[in-house]
Amino acid sequence: MIEFIEKEPFESYDNWYDRKSLLYPNVMIKDGKEYFIKNRREPHEIRYHTDIPEIIQQLKENNGTYATFYSNNRVIWDFLDYIIEHHYSFDKTFNELKEYKDGNFTDFSRKS
Repeated sequence: MIEFIEKEPFESYDNWYDRKSLLYPNVMIKDGKEYFIKNRREPHEIRYHTDIPEIIQQLKENNGTYATFYSNNRVIWDFLDYIIEHHYSFDKTFNELKEYKDGNFTDFSRKS
């Protein structure tokens, strides 16, 4: 069984908007282990209203296996098909694959 919880907020300073914010950690509990999803921020920008519910819905649909945060491909296999179809490759210079053994997850992102 998977459970989703929003924890008690903590205060943080938002440098981008030069103001204090409250951050509400959202977590998934699966097989007795807690996984951080994302913080809900108050005050927040309008574009973040549906962000966390969409991620939670995706996690429910795939039994908490993965979540896509910044991709149009919501299904990981569609993303990999897209890579193959367009003859793209993963390049160490531009892309980064990080495995977080303590958190039991892997993150693939573009290097900044």
